[in-house]
Amino acid sequence: MRTYKNIDWRLFTLLLVVFALYVNTLKNQYALDDAIVITENQHVKKGFRGIGDILSNETFQGFFGQQKELVAGGRYRPLTLVMFAIEYQFFGQNPFIGHLINILLYALTVLILWQVLSMLIQNPDSNWLTIAWITALLFAIHPIHTEAVANIKGRDEILTFLLALLAWQKTIQWTKDHNVKHLIWATILLFLGMLSKEHAVAFVFIIPFSIWFFKLDTAKKSIIAFVPLLIAALAFVILRHNVLGGTRLVEGIELMNNPFVDATMGQRYATILFTFLWYLKLLVWPHPLTYDYYPYHVSLIDPNSIITFVGIIILATLTIIAIIGLRKRNLASFWIIFFGASFILMSNLFFTVGTFMNERFMFIPSVSICFAIAFIIVKLHQTKFKKQINILVAAIIILGAIKTIDRNGDWYNDEVLFMTDIQVSSNSAKSNVVVGGKLSEQAQKTTDSIQQRKLLIEANNYLDKALEIHPSYNDAKLLKGNVVFQLQSAYAAMSWYLSILERAKQHTNAWKNSLIAASAINDTDQRIEIYSKLHNIDSNRFEPIHNLGLLYSRNKLDYQRGIPLLEKAVRINPSSKEAIKDLGIAYGMTGNYLKSEVLLTKATQQFPNDGQLQYNLAITLYNLKKFDEAQQAFDKAAKLDKTIKPVKINQK
Repeated sequence: MRTYKNIDWRLFTLLLVVFALYVNTLKNQYALDDAIVITENQHVKKGFRGIGDILSNETFQGFFGQQKELVAGGRYRPLTLVMFAIEYQFFGQNPFIGHLINILLYALTVLILWQVLSMLIQNPDSNWLTIAWITALLFAIHPIHTEAVANIKGRDEILTFLLALLAWQKTIQWTKDHNVKHLIWATILLFLGMLSKEHAVAFVFIIPFSIWFFKLDTAKKSIIAFVPLLIAALAFVILRHNVLGGTRLVEGIELMNNPFVDATMGQRYATILFTFLWYLKLLVWPHPLTYDYYPYHVSLIDPNSIITFVGIIILATLTIIAIIGLRKRNLASFWIIFFGASFILMSNLFFTVGTFMNERFMFIPSVSICFAIAFIIVKLHQTKFKKQINILVAAIIILGAIKTIDRNGDWYNDEVLFMTDIQVSSNSAKSNVVVGGKLSEQAQKTTDSIQQRKLLIEANNYLDKALEIHPSYNDAKLLKGNVVFQLQSAYAAMSWYLSILERAKQHTNAWKNSLIAASAINDTDQRIEIYSKLHNIDSNRFEPIHNLGLLYSRNKLDYQRGIPLLEKAVRINPSSKEAIKDLGIAYGMTGNYLKSEVLLTKATQQFPNDGQLQYNLAITLYNLKKFDEAQQAFDKAAKLDKTIKPVKINQK
């Protein structure tokens, strides 16, 4: 009964800690990648109707509208998106619900972690139970988890670990009573974990390894436990392949999706070692934290640098400890191997994950450090330093709690997050771009011209910094063009849009903005220059061809150049009334009334309710001396368009 009460008290404490630390996230809005998976994901916003699309498409497809393999191998993580779709069905866009569910799932994860750790020893003594509980407590408090919990999108990390822990728990139960239903449940749970995030596959190894390591059953039974978990992994791989097709681990050539694109092989592995050390530092001293470890907040490391040798020594030491400790089943060995197994897929060692590092990648591996600290605390607590250890534990809990609560506030929304983390990630091209973009958005909303200009100048400075870091960054160039448009001129902005299109000829937003800017240029020669450059980039794009034809014909009266361009524009887009009208007028101005008649007659049949087309046809027919037909066309034009005055033809 005493133990039962003790467990109840500890359970209550863990729940209280989680809710106390993360209750302030309930007032937060959506932030960062929430747009990709919730607010701007067309499949999620369909609610129940979108679940089929979520299950049958790549994770980013609902946001981009097409399957985009932005990172090596693509992504298939439908489970959390299905949850978001269900939430959307019942609550719409409601960040409060999203944050509340994240807190509940995190609390449940902490409790199951405690239970699993308690079960790893056949007959656990009070010391082991205390270590397990302190590990769960430290895990609950650790500030590095704020990205996973305070950002709704981070639910995939929470759900992956929760389902893997439940699979682990069921497998341990199987070792006790050998009821096959536990293995069946473990297989299902781990499969669902993989549907949340691929990294759950690590537990195909971790779970049976723990059975052997902690002597929960025979080596043969650990192999038996491995088989159904492997089947779950194979089922996931087959499903993933059927949905994504033949996606290959081909690394992209854009720096923001492949941070090693400009690195030598030596720099790549030296930088991976460096990020490994950085992770260890954050696990022990989680400050400062940031959402952005993109180039070049993390710098490329020279393979001959001191930090590389330090990394090699530390990694080699840990590896030797893990290997040597296996024979005697030393706890350090297990948790080093646990760390490596749960981290290796996010390490960039075999393929790039799209960024140098991310705090959320430590969500599962952090258990190793939490256990190590808990173990040391319990052992030292049995020495004469008990009082000092109590003070140390209190300091860890208080400092961790303060940091976690404070960091949650940084995740309030995009604006707060970006403006806060730029102070940390000042050398990241991404942070500088998003802050520049946010300041530009603020400038659009203010009616104070002085304040607007101040914001635009500040935005321009951040965008210049982004381009200094990553000169070919299209997002930075696009925003730079927008800012230059407002600070200087549309003509000056065009150089930025054109520089994007020269490298990415089908860049949708660059085309959109360049056409807006080109239409805002008043000088005819400058407009012709710009449209000519756009035409050279894509000789079959309607807008540059039409506008060039119109400028040459109407503004320059150079019909020899203008008419062929207008003819081409009509061929490319035969449904454009404006292009047809402009070509008909050009024919008429050159006296080519027969071509004008053929064109406009066909156009009036295509657009029978357009009065202006009827009027243009009437003028053409009049010039061809087809007075009766012209009169009919004039009458019809006036009837269709009240702004057109009636015309009576005097044939004398």
